[in-house]
Amino acid sequence: MKKKYRGRKVKHTKRLYVRRKSLPKKILSIAIVIVIIGGLGFVGYSIAPPLIKFFRGLGKDNDDSSSKVWTPPEVSSSQTDSSKNDSSEPDKQTQDTNTLTLKKESLLSEQALKDTLAKAKSSGYLEVAVPLKIQGGELYFKTVNATAVKAKAVKGTLTASQIVSIIKESGLKPVAQLSILNDNLAPRADYQIGYKFENQETMWLDNSPDRGGKPWMSPFSQQAKTYITQLIDELGTAGFTKFITTDYSYPNFLPGDLNYIGAVVKDPNRKNALIAFAQLVKTDVDKYKGQTIIKMSAVDSIAGKSEAFVPASLKGLTISTQIDVATLPPKITLKDNSVIDLSALNIYDRVKTITTKIAQLCGEEKIIPVLNTAGLSQPDIENATKALTDLGYKSFIIA
Repeated sequence: MKKKYRGRKVKHTKRLYVRRKSLPKKILSIAIVIVIIGGLGFVGYSIAPPLIKFFRGLGKDNDDSSSKVWTPPEVSSSQTDSSKNDSSEPDKQTQDTNTLTLKKESLLSEQALKDTLAKAKSSGYLEVAVPLKIQGGELYFKTVNATAVKAKAVKGTLTASQIVSIIKESGLKPVAQLSILNDNLAPRADYQIGYKFENQETMWLDNSPDRGGKPWMSPFSQQAKTYITQLIDELGTAGFTKFITTDYSYPNFLPGDLNYIGAVVKDPNRKNALIAFAQLVKTDVDKYKGQTIIKMSAVDSIAGKSEAFVPASLKGLTISTQIDVATLPPKITLKDNSVIDLSALNIYDRVKTITTKIAQLCGEEKIIPVLNTAGLSQPDIENATKALTDLGYKSFIIA
């Protein structure tokens, strides 16, 4: 009964307080409430659509074309700090040149390229490496090169000149990236570009045709050299002066394949053909007063599995070794059977250990480290790049 009584008392007091208001005051109060509600309704009606649109990601600054563009990892100011330079380390470039490797999708339209460049610029990069010829042979620039057209290799919609112009307008520097010998398309347009059976005019495939066998570009082919230099000439004329070249390597031949192709691939010194091809590329790039970088796997180079990794024979080229940070093996067995144990090391120390070993093998030759950041978090990327800057490197590439 007490709870019931107290409840009635509180309600009764409020009712008495309300009833003591005069009629004019009640009318005025109601009018004020109506005005306030109307005002709030008008404001809510005005701002609700843009707010909803914004939070749904449909605002003016977040349209469909930009939302699909890959966002590059950031390069913080600490990663470009050049104050830590150890004179005992190998020769480094005197200018910060942090380079981001673009995805091929960035080259499918002018808007996609512009959006990606804007993100790269805001993330602190100075250069962008453009994948103009990728593994397999596809070209991501528009060209009328006869071999490329016949091979149906052209996938890009922008010419090399357009790409250079758009990159420079964004405030970045363009770098051409070309996969040289990993090409299964050009030999289909001209069988002379690929490997052939010894003493025959029959093109070699890496498997039977009914199992998807592919031809491969051969470093022994004069037609292959002509095709590559034609592409370099087109790119150099368009304004590219820095070239990152990759895949100076042979296919994974089976013992039977070596017998089919013959002496040229059985030769214990066949690496010389790869090195000669790299020097040919450099000579062509030199016509445009450019720089030629030869990129190889860091792990394969250390382990002696990269045949073209002969620093003493790569004079005039800048050696670049790629560290696939997320997939580094726990241990690397070297050519002399010694072992580098990475199993207990964190990312910072792994990158530092690999880079230091590469520098030792290269001696006085200049090197540019490449970090493949696929699968890494932003903190991991920062630790990996810090390992390079702490070693004194002012030029590196993010792939």
